[in-house]
Amino acid sequence: MFYEKGTHYYCTDNKPNYELAWRHFKEAYNIGDPNAENEFKEARFKLGQYHQYGYGGQPININLAISNYEKAAIDKHIESMNALGSLYFNEIKDYDQAAEWFR
Repeated sequence: MFYEKGTHYYCTDNKPNYELAWRHFKEAYNIGDPNAENEFKEARFKLGQYHQYGYGGQPININLAISNYEKAAIDKHIESMNALGSLYFNEIKDYDQAAEWFR
C-alpha cells in the first residue's frame, strides 16, 4: 500500500510506484493465508483493480479483474462486491448482475 500511495521511502517525490506495488500485492496473494481475516482478500481485490485499470504496467483484462474480484467477494470482501457491481453496471452493462453485487 505504501508503494501504491507513494509514501514508501523508495518512492521519489511521493509518486506512486505501481510496478512495485503490483509485485507485492501478487506476492501477498501467493504466499498469504486464505484464512486470514482481510489481508488475503485485500490482495485479491488489488489484483483485480490492477487488471481492471491497467495499473503497474498490467494490460487491462476485464475477465481477470472479474475473476479476482469474485474470489474476494465470495469471501465477503465488500469493496470487491462494490467493484463488481460498478464494473457490471458501467463496463459490461449487465444491470441485473450489477444489482446482485450491489445487494
